[in-house]
Amino acid sequence: MLEAENTLYKAEAQMRKGQLSEAATTINTGTRTTRGVLPEVSGTEKNEIADAIHHERVIELAQTGVGLAF
Repeated sequence: MLEAENTLYKAEAQMRKGQLSEAATTINTGTRTTRGVLPEVSGTEKNEIADAIHHERVIELAQTGVGLAF
């Protein structure tokens, strides 16, 4: 299991528990803003956080085969 995958699981759990600002912080401390040059997630909208988690999963894990069902 990759560190990026664990981070995204943590962010998802925080989001589902209603800890939106914590989930946003978890997402923003990854490579989203440094390597990805994407804006930070605000942490006020659940949908925004869910979209960011999905986007990060696609980008970070696509080349590893993690989460792909064949």
